[in-house]
Amino acid sequence: MQFILALAPVGAVRRVACGALFALGLFGASGRESQALIINATFDNTLSSDAHNAINAAISVFTGLISDPVTVNIYFQSGSIGGLGTNSVGLFPEYYNNASPSPYFNVRDLLAADATANPTNTILATAVANLPTGSTALNGRPFLYMTAANLRALGLSASYCYDATGSYVGCGAGTAVNDSVITLANSGVLDYTRPITSGKYDALRVIEHEIDEVLGVGGAGSMLGTAYSANYSGILDLYRYSAPGVASFSLASNATAYYSINGGKTSLIGANQSSIGDYADFASLSGCPQFVQNAFSCPDQIANISRTSPEGVLLQAVGWEFYALAPVPEPATLSLLALGLAALPVVRRRRNI
Repeated sequence: MQFILALAPVGAVRRVACGALFALGLFGASGRESQALIINATFDNTLSSDAHNAINAAISVFTGLISDPVTVNIYFQSGSIGGLGTNSVGLFPEYYNNASPSPYFNVRDLLAADATANPTNTILATAVANLPTGSTALNGRPFLYMTAANLRALGLSASYCYDATGSYVGCGAGTAVNDSVITLANSGVLDYTRPITSGKYDALRVIEHEIDEVLGVGGAGSMLGTAYSANYSGILDLYRYSAPGVASFSLASNATAYYSINGGKTSLIGANQSSIGDYADFASLSGCPQFVQNAFSCPDQIANISRTSPEGVLLQAVGWEFYALAPVPEPATLSLLALGLAALPVVRRRRNI
């Protein structure tokens, strides 16, 4: 993964090896007329029609879940990379509990305001209620970096960084029209259709993993392992613990690190502690990884994002609003519905006579 640090004291680029895979969530909340999240995809001519279909399917997972009126533009291409998928994304600084005057909003206040404005997001409400306060929060690191898409979800504006051909031109440059560039491996290891060919990797899972990072979950959610980690954090670092009430910023491979939205009392998922992958991704479980945002993956495996998967929970915890589930019909309503469905074929048969 490549992060462009926008508006930073030094506009450096960080590169992290991406050896992970990622997944597709087949979701759709009912009871709505239109989807608010828009993800515009631009396809490089290196991508096949099957790749186009897989990208659109992965995008539909997020637009079927998220109701924020946010537009995200992503350039997709294939290429020779070390892993299965990678992305470049601009990161923008926000200040967390910083006593000094700042032109930026306080992230905790942003999340709290978002929770108040969206009371159905109970995950965010729980997360905000358990966030640390005071100058010692995040081990005294006052600065956070967030993706442009994540900032927009919290009601702020953020500029594009990549032009129409996927080249980095500077965040806010006149020719910048994309938030991110996602590159998929061209080595033939990805299968863009399901069921997956034996020995290959699920491209939908890879694509979804990378889009998830553009939205702020996964690799883009932490600054751990970068040259800036002594002073800067990512929004997911707010939820990284080693014990109840104890933040975890250790890079040691044997350190305890997990994500929690209730102050560390309950572990949502373990955080990756291998320097080969992104520290903000999920730790591998016994056997093959089971989630989209695991740092490493296995062939022949499909995983799905959902509103209750660790990825879905963390998306809501960083400020993304999900569509409300449709209410379950009362028993009497179900009976009437069954009667109506039973009668429908009869009507059709009569019309066909």
